[in-house]
Amino acid sequence: MKAGFVDKLLDRLNRVAPDEVHAHVARLLQEKGLLENVFQALQEGVLLLDTGGVITYLNAAAERLFGMPPMEAVGNPLGKFVKELDWQTLSASGHTVNRDVEVSYPEPRLLNFYLAPISTADGRGTAAGHVMLVR
Repeated sequence: MKAGFVDKLLDRLNRVAPDEVHAHVARLLQEKGLLENVFQALQEGVLLLDTGGVITYLNAAAERLFGMPPMEAVGNPLGKFVKELDWQTLSASGHTVNRDVEVSYPEPRLLNFYLAPISTADGRGTAAGHVMLVR
């Protein structure tokens, strides 16, 4: 989706016919569905976390890698499920972090974590959250 699309849509909402609003919403839902399918098809775990390390999204691969039921995971801190990760240390730098970490649950193994901050849309450089890729 193009940056600013939703903002432009909201600005025009009072001047747009209901059938055109419906077409825009349908397009957004279609794009959301496509992105969801892409994330679910990946073999790497994908997690979205807020600035406090609370899980806001995870794909099926992340569910399998960590043994996290999605209904329990979303809304809870990552540290609840991955005890070996110290969120404060990981996110403190505000920069991209790439680490190998040995986890014990659901089975002992070495996983590679790639954590990157997501900037706010206003361009001020402050983090709106983080994306984590797990291999």
